[in-house]
Amino acid sequence: MSKHLFNIAIGDHFAEGHGRCEYFPAVADKPIEAVREANAQIIEKTGIDLTSFATKFQDSLLPESVRQKLLEMGYKFQHELFEDEDGFHFLTAKTLCDCPEELVSIWVFLLNQADPELHCELVNPLPVLAADYDQPCIGYGIFHI
Repeated sequence: MSKHLFNIAIGDHFAEGHGRCEYFPAVADKPIEAVREANAQIIEKTGIDLTSFATKFQDSLLPESVRQKLLEMGYKFQHELFEDEDGFHFLTAKTLCDCPEELVSIWVFLLNQADPELHCELVNPLPVLAADYDQPCIGYGIFHI
């Protein structure tokens, strides 16, 4: 069976605010249309609404109710998250760096919960071909700001 490659965007994909966004390559056994359908079913099938938290500027809190539900569903956290009196945040515990990797892992887990035949998983980023560091960037001049 062929795998379907796509990117998952975490952050300000439409550049309407802070403009920071990271893209995580993923594959699924079904085409992107099926992935979108699974995404639309996450709330109904899991009770977790990914748009109900971490949607405002510098709001990195993972609600305790969501964390507990994920644990009950068998989700295994990939990173040790920072915890304070408010709860757990999408920040690494040791360095307090942003941790979009955990949120995208949660999203992939929930996609697979919504459609178990999706077999969605994150994959390594594609290698980048660019000019050598000591050479001019190819195409630098074609962009206007």
